[in-house]
Amino acid sequence: MSQSGVGVAESNTLNVIRVYPNPSNGYFAIELSANEQVIISNTLGQVVLNKNFDKILQYIDIQNNINGIYFVKVIIEGKEKVVKLVKQ
Repeated sequence: MSQSGVGVAESNTLNVIRVYPNPSNGYFAIELSANEQVIISNTLGQVVLNKNFDKILQYIDIQNNINGIYFVKVIIEGKEKVVKLVKQ
């Protein structure tokens, strides 16, 4: 049997990343699977946060940033996963 699809070779650790609540008021939680780098950027590509986290559950505050769409990029073992976050 043949399997096809996007992300088949993706690391299992990237599949357990959760960002909530989404939409958010700018204060949200991110569940990670390990020590990972998190980069949050706006739609213009400007980096709002770039930090390494060593805890599985992190609370992030971007309430001082304007409302809109942000991208939460998680990098682990050289692989990336991006989650869209809406700040209202």
